Amino acid sequence: MITKQEFWDLKDGKGTVLLRNTYDCSAALELAAEVNKGGGPMMGKRSDDCEVLGFIPNEEWLYDMYLIAARSAQRRGDMGKYTEYIKKYFRNKNKFATPHRRIYWQGSSAVILK
Repeated sequence: MITKQEFWDLKDGKGTVLLRNTYDCSAALELAAEVNKGGGPMMGKRSDDCEVLGFIPNEEWLYDMYLIAARSAQRRGDMGKYTEYIKKYFRNKNKFATPHRRIYWQGSSAVILK
């Protein structure tokens, strides 16, 4: 939720303006902290398990460069780039991320590291 907006006219003769939005992201931070303290980011049942990467506030989709690029890639149907940008977002803003397991394949077996 946007809590404050500031608007400045730079008066440079070109009509340039600057808009600064301040928003509250405490809900997403609380969810991520709760998952980090709790049992982990897994959800679903048995083979339908899904691992949550993190929580993104709605306002971030409008302003963050990685999320804007991810949404653009998703619209083009490039899910590889979409995933890459989402991972970059969570690497950059790790307070919204949840810890997730890494699976390394060794021949025919998998080693799960936490």
